[in-house]
Amino acid sequence: MWVVQEVVMPNASKVMFYKGERMIHFTNLRSAVDWKDVPNLTHVQTHWSSYLGYLDGLREFIATKDAGKHLTPQLTKLLVIAMLKDAGNPKDKVLALYGIAKHLGWPLPVPDYSKSVAEIYTEAARAAIQFDQSLDLLDFAHGVRPSEDLPSWVPDFSTMTLGNQSFLVSGRYRAAANSISHFSFSSSGYQLTVSGQFTDTIEARSSTLNWDISKTFLGGAAEPPVQMTLEGLGTIFEWVDFAQQLPATIHGVPRDQAIAQTIFKGSTRPQDTAAEKQAYEQYTAHAYNRLRALNSSAYGPSADMRAMAELADEVVPFNANTTFVVTGSGRVGTAPADVAADDIVVLIAGKDAPVVLRQSGNNFLVVGFAYVRGVMDEGLWDGEGALEQYTLV
Repeated sequence: MWVVQEVVMPNASKVMFYKGERMIHFTNLRSAVDWKDVPNLTHVQTHWSSYLGYLDGLREFIATKDAGKHLTPQLTKLLVIAMLKDAGNPKDKVLALYGIAKHLGWPLPVPDYSKSVAEIYTEAARAAIQFDQSLDLLDFAHGVRPSEDLPSWVPDFSTMTLGNQSFLVSGRYRAAANSISHFSFSSSGYQLTVSGQFTDTIEARSSTLNWDISKTFLGGAAEPPVQMTLEGLGTIFEWVDFAQQLPATIHGVPRDQAIAQTIFKGSTRPQDTAAEKQAYEQYTAHAYNRLRALNSSAYGPSADMRAMAELADEVVPFNANTTFVVTGSGRVGTAPADVAADDIVVLIAGKDAPVVLRQSGNNFLVVGFAYVRGVMDEGLWDGEGALEQYTLV
C-alpha cells in the first residue's frame, strides 16, 4: 500500500522500478505495459495497463489540485484504491493513504496503530461519507460478514476485491432519480441511518458466480484467468436454465428479453430516444441469442471455445460474485452472493442503484448492491415524500 503514496505524490518522477540491472521511471511504466495494440487480448489480460492508468490518473488529480484548480472531493474514490492493493498489515490499507489525503486537504483520520482494524475502517468510511456528502461508499460494502466489530455498511478494505459489480455503478443508473442523500450517524459512529423507499423482497436465487477479480487481474489466481472466466460462463448458463421456470412474460416484456437485460446489465432511461431504446433492445437480444446458442453446445464436441471465451470475457466480469435472483413481485436481477430469501430491496436517496438489506432486530444489515430489471431507471421512485428511515449496523 505504501507504494501508492510514493508513485502518486509530486515526487513520482523520481520513483524507479528495478529488475536486475534494468530500471525504468514509474512515469514510463504505463507505456511499457500498454498492450492495446496487441491483437486478441481480453480486458482481463490488459488490466495492468488500466490499473497503472488509475494510479496515473490519481497523480494527475493531485497535480491539478496543486495548480490551484477546484476539484470535487473524492475521498471515497481514494479509499477504493485500498481495495485493489495488498498490505502486510491490514491497517495500512487505510493508514497508508493518510499522506495523500493530508496533501489534498481531505480529513482522513490521523494514523493510530493502537486502534483495531474495525475502528480504522469505520472512521475512514464515516469520514468519506461526511466529507463527500455521498453514500457512494455503500456500493463497496458487500456481504453480511460474521464479524460483529465491522459494521455492514463499512467496506472490508482488507479483502483486496471490489465485490460484485460495484465498479459499474457510478453514474450509470438512476434508480432514485436525482434525489439527495439524507444520512446521520449514531453517537458511537457505528450506526448509519439513511432515507429510502422499500421496493421489493427477494424470493428465490440461483447459484453464485464466483470470480476473484483481484487475483484474476493482479496475479495469484489458483487457475488460469481464462479457465476461471469460462467457469463463470458456466454459471451464467445455469442462470439461464434456472430462469426458464419463470412466466413467459416478466413485467410486460418477454422472459428472454428480461433475462438478457439482467445478465448484460443494461438499462434505458426515460429521456432516451426511441432509436436509443430500440438499439439497446437489439443489442441485448443479439447477445442473448449468442448466449443461448453457446449454452446448447457448450459441453459437446461442437463447442466453439473461442466464441465461448469471447462471450465470457464480455459478460462474466459484470456479474462477478453475484447470483441470479427473482423478487416477490416477479422481477429478475442479480444480487450479492450472500443474498437470501426475504431480504429486502431498497432505493436509498442519493444512490444510483438499489441496495439489498437484511433485517436485524429493529435495524438492517447491508447485503450489497443489486441490479433489478425495471428498477434501475427511476421508474419505481416515488420521490422524497415516500421515504422511510433505515438504520444500518
